[in-house]
Amino acid sequence: MVSELTRRNILDSLILKGRIEGRLELIEFLYRIWDLSSLPSEDPRFNNAAADIWKHMVANDDWTESYMYSTRLELATCSEEVLFNFLEVVVHPMVREADEQTEWVEAINEHLRRDGFELKAVARLSGYPVILTLSFLFFREDFPLCGRFY
Repeated sequence: MVSELTRRNILDSLILKGRIEGRLELIEFLYRIWDLSSLPSEDPRFNNAAADIWKHMVANDDWTESYMYSTRLELATCSEEVLFNFLEVVVHPMVREADEQTEWVEAINEHLRRDGFELKAVARLSGYPVILTLSFLFFREDFPLCGRFY
């Protein structure tokens, strides 16, 4: 289990590195993890979280990244499936250049390893590493990985 402390430490590290969404636009990046159109808005002027987040993060810039990820999108308390998807998207070749991937993986793994997990390259996409979150307590090289490549 990835503790709330580890999640907050990872998020703090990523925010310090800058542009968590990498080369994608923020909303495009977030849609790779959350179905923003089905999440409710917290602002009565909008129909869904996509409009909410766009208004407060892009148009007005009156939310912090920490608030958006920790509180609005509940990254500190969400399921591990959502957390791992978030981490994998952060370091995906569509988001990060190859030279950045290693740096971001190391920043995440510094905290994630404390809870028995790590990001590890398991495949290639057009020659670039595709990185998944694995439990290093249970990982075996001969264990098939399926269904998590995007």
